[in-house]
Amino acid sequence: MTDPTVHKAERPYSPNTIYIEGLELAGKSTTCRLLRDYLNAEYRHCAFLPGNPIYDCASAMHVARKVRGETLGGLFLGSVMRDLERYTPPDHFVVQDSTSVLRSIAYHSVVGDPGLADAFRELLPRCPRFGASFVLWSSNEARLKRLEGRISRHHDLPKDFLIRDEPDKFARMQDIMIETAKEFFGAEVVDTSNMEQEGEKERLVEYLATKLLQAARQPSE
Repeated sequence: MTDPTVHKAERPYSPNTIYIEGLELAGKSTTCRLLRDYLNAEYRHCAFLPGNPIYDCASAMHVARKVRGETLGGLFLGSVMRDLERYTPPDHFVVQDSTSVLRSIAYHSVVGDPGLADAFRELLPRCPRFGASFVLWSSNEARLKRLEGRISRHHDLPKDFLIRDEPDKFARMQDIMIETAKEFFGAEVVDTSNMEQEGEKERLVEYLATKLLQAARQPSE
């Protein structure tokens, strides 16, 4: 078991970065876009750094469904290792929308390659810590309603159907994601089941942004 306290002092700390994680249909993408605009922040998706050619290649192959399994997982693993070798905390606000590390651990622990899950876990003590970290959670009912909306708009992707077709696997992945995010990133779980209600998105974004601004004002660790 990887110890989150090992090398904690050596992990780079980015007080200007807010990390938002969550499985499909939790409202993560919408929240990250709103946060980016609210904070006038840089947006990063899955990769810790922009311009990672390994991640760009892996992501394109994943979307095109040309490569799967160990090969694709190995590419994402290599992309994370490249980022960790080069990472320095930014001097401006960044919205970190997911990380390949956490998503890969959750996926490979349940439906992929357990060996790859272990390889990603070994990288956790080297991952940066962030000023504020959150996992967005929604009820199954809220997620299924959002899935209906995506289907009607033809915006659905194969990964969106796991909550409907294999809810037990989805729940196990979510549990692993939440446990790991709490343990290694000090993440707070936020319920987004009602974010379609009037004013909820604005209240959520203001709450998340305030947490980041408080961290950014604190003396550097």
